[in-house]
Amino acid sequence: MDNRTYDWQEWLNTQSAKFDNRTDQDMLRMALFTNSLHGSKDIWAPDLTPEPMVTHWNGLDSEQRYRANSNDPVQRERLAQWGWLDRKIEYEINSWGFRSAGCREVEDIDGPSVVTLGCSFTYGTGLPYESTWPYLVSKQLGLDLVNLGTPGHGLELNSHWLLTQGHRIKDPQFVIVLIPPPGRMTWIEEVNGRLIGNTFSMTHLHHPGIIANLELNAFLNYVKNIETIRLWAQSRNAPLHVFTGFAGKQGTFGLARDLCHNGEHWHRLGCEQIVQRIKNS
Repeated sequence: MDNRTYDWQEWLNTQSAKFDNRTDQDMLRMALFTNSLHGSKDIWAPDLTPEPMVTHWNGLDSEQRYRANSNDPVQRERLAQWGWLDRKIEYEINSWGFRSAGCREVEDIDGPSVVTLGCSFTYGTGLPYESTWPYLVSKQLGLDLVNLGTPGHGLELNSHWLLTQGHRIKDPQFVIVLIPPPGRMTWIEEVNGRLIGNTFSMTHLHHPGIIANLELNAFLNYVKNIETIRLWAQSRNAPLHVFTGFAGKQGTFGLARDLCHNGEHWHRLGCEQIVQRIKNS
């Protein structure tokens, strides 16, 4: 039996030293920030540091994809159908990689706010900020917006951020989660000198025992993340509302500029359903 005792802070300092004295906060910030730049040429800039910035491409909404679609007659017609030809989009992000009007830091948002969590459907990949459901909900409720959505992620880093950095949110009134696709698990890893939040699902893992039980573990993982978010919301007296999606006829959702994500109509539907549930609660 191991009878040694461990000093928690000493152990943390030891672990931090292994990663060039980067703290948990440093690593979380870089992973979130790098993922927010995914698909942008800025991600591999040698002097990249997490600081507020504006990009014009993100994730699947990449310049390469847009050019390819523009040069394909069928895809070009779809871009025109949904109003994306020659339409610019600005992704304003703060030093955590969260999409925020004016690149505002979370602690600079002083008024009562609605806090939103999720993946690219919450971040708003392929859409102007003003067309996303988090923005529309915040305007309907007359609240500031703290959007913690992170493209391509599960809820691990979102919930970890709330647990360790949620004190930065001054006056949360509601917390709304749009659950990412099932089976996602996100962790931090180092790729080409950059810390990223990497997300894998059942299709990426090949060990028979893992495959056989991943759905169960993914489910338990989501329960853990939602429970973390719920406890944080409860500690701040902010009602929590969790959505697995928004109801509507698939063909009427429209498409975002990347022609992969749901479009502006879907986000308006989501806003209506969220606001209605809040009013009825």
